Amino acid sequence: MKKPVKIFVTYSHKDAEYLNDDSLLGFLKGLEKDGVAFWDDRKIQTGDLWDDVIKTELTDSRIALVLVSQAFLDSDYCQKIEIQQLLTHKAHLFPVILSPCDWQRHEWLFKRQFIPTGDQTIEEHYIEPGARKRLFLTIREAILARIEKIHNLDEELTPISTPRNERDFATSPSGN
Repeated sequence: MKKPVKIFVTYSHKDAEYLNDDSLLGFLKGLEKDGVAFWDDRKIQTGDLWDDVIKTELTDSRIALVLVSQAFLDSDYCQKIEIQQLLTHKAHLFPVILSPCDWQRHEWLFKRQFIPTGDQTIEEHYIEPGARKRLFLTIREAILARIEKIHNLDEELTPISTPRNERDFATSPSGN
């Protein structure tokens, strides 16, 4: 059985509506049936040391769904803690441009492919519900493709164990 792939969702709380069931994360939730485990800071429990919990989840994640807006780019915590730790641990960053912002000023972002492409944003170019759902489907398919690559890599790195039989133990180097 394939190990679930953890996806850390990083976002500004000003963009929290994208985590709702009727928006992007809701559209992606079905991927949990395909071995995806989404995590965002709404899962932090009362009394938890939130900074420690977030840093642990960042380290454990293989993919980061990065919801990019100006509020996200202006957040010191998102930039200096979350993005830096994701880059250090070599998680695959999956940026989604929500709204107009100065993403070009951020090297970690302008060097990557993102969705939607070009100068498009969800809020400006995918206003109509059908077009927005089509974009969400494209994001879902791209995440699935990345998960497949991760699973293939994991299979390549997993040592093949050969079954031992009684003959393996019957003969020792000394002939006994």
